[in-house]
Amino acid sequence: MTTQQMELVQKVRSYAIERYNDGFGWSVIVECFENQEILDELIDEETGKEITTEEEAFAHFKWLADLHSERNQEVCSEIW
Repeated sequence: MTTQQMELVQKVRSYAIERYNDGFGWSVIVECFENQEILDELIDEETGKEITTEEEAFAHFKWLADLHSERNQEVCSEIW
């Protein structure tokens, strides 16, 4: 992991921590994602294209957090 990548991973982690209580998805990112997994999310497996800006990284992780929150709501609604 390069220095630039590590800095972006840390910024994503800090961004997620700040939003921890804003929705279930952010807590998943904080609690379950190791640094390498955050980095892996920033690199498209098929194309190898890498997200390199904070804006793109935050947008991607917002999408991911929303996805986890939505799945959680679906599961909870099925229980009750």
